[in-house]
Amino acid sequence: MDNTFHREEFNLDCGFQLNHTFGVSAENSTSRHLHDVDKFLIYYFIKGSGNIRIDGNYFDIEEGDFILLNPSEMFCCSVDKSIYHERLTLHITKAILQNFPADCSSFFAPFFNREKKLCHKIKKEDVVMHGLHNKFTEIHHLVQAPSPENKLLSICKVIEFFSVLDKLGASAAYSVAAASSNDVINAVLDYLNRHFSENTSVESVAKAFNLCSSYLTHLFKEHVGISLWNYVILKRINLFNELVSKGGSIEESCYRAGFQNYSNFFRLYKKHTKITPSEFKQKAKVK
Repeated sequence: MDNTFHREEFNLDCGFQLNHTFGVSAENSTSRHLHDVDKFLIYYFIKGSGNIRIDGNYFDIEEGDFILLNPSEMFCCSVDKSIYHERLTLHITKAILQNFPADCSSFFAPFFNREKKLCHKIKKEDVVMHGLHNKFTEIHHLVQAPSPENKLLSICKVIEFFSVLDKLGASAAYSVAAASSNDVINAVLDYLNRHFSENTSVESVAKAFNLCSSYLTHLFKEHVGISLWNYVILKRINLFNELVSKGGSIEESCYRAGFQNYSNFFRLYKKHTKITPSEFKQKAKVK
């Protein structure tokens, strides 16, 4: 077996993209903390082990698990670098619904119709029971041999996969268990999610919770996986992207998202997204 770490991307430009990563010596942090504002993610962990933090909630990852993430959720995923790892990642946008004339408004319900901290993780036994792993594998096989027929079949398979997910949620068949997280950090996350676009700083958050700034910084990084300030910046960037996608101007969206200085915003935006705000706006127009 070739243990070199590989990453394959299959993008059929039809509302979804499938990535296949496998091998050893993967970087410890295997997932970006910020993903595109319109993309829903599903991870299928085929081999290996690790963990994922989603907005401060900690999940162990084992072979056969599925993880669901919607665009507003911040996450940090780590895998055991000493052993072989393999996963499939499905990136889906609402553009996939353009392929169907019927009302598919409930398509993304499994990402939203869930209690907070629950239904991120579908454990292996439920994955196997409902055949989710087979459907993912079928999608992978279809995108590896692109053709007009396989493109159409792969879209149908994604829709079929979501139909099973929806039924799974309706029957409360999810087997999920978020590890307990720190109560203080839960409260801080709730506070940040309501106030990140205001004049927020590490010091002001620490003061609001009667904590030392350095202690809060350490505690937040330990439980969430990124620094408190980077969390605020990424939430603001996500909001900026959302506002621009809805037609807002770059400058107005920058200030509405909470940035106080355009030059500083531009620098931070390019650092975290690898593109400029103008490039994102152009991409949003194309969509």
